[in-house]
Amino acid sequence: MTNASRLLCLNDDPDHDQHLVLDRGSTVLHAPSGSFMHDDGNGGMSLTVPEINGVAIADWAEVAQYELVTEAGKVTHRIRFHAGGEVLVEYTHEGELIGLAGEHTSSYYDFRTGVITFWPYRDSDAR
Repeated sequence: MTNASRLLCLNDDPDHDQHLVLDRGSTVLHAPSGSFMHDDGNGGMSLTVPEINGVAIADWAEVAQYELVTEAGKVTHRIRFHAGGEVLVEYTHEGELIGLAGEHTSSYYDFRTGVITFWPYRDSDAR
């Protein structure tokens, strides 16, 4: 696995976790729920899921910096990890999620709760 690899754990079936590991090279993976994930082969990855009900950080002790910016029309949360990596979450003032990005992070999406959890990417995540 390269450093650009990412680990995404999809809990698409309540009876078992489905772990999908992507390496470089453009790939699209589909899950039974109709969700899909795209790896563009250049280090970028996108995930389309039924809904995101919440964004979580796996361990706040790993957070080096948290920044909250309120501007016209949106509220932005920027979370930087000690080990590198960053999560950017944007909401409207009404609470609607309008943007979500993770760079050099790993994530877990739980289809039962609709919560996506982020942590800094580690080589050990590429199992």
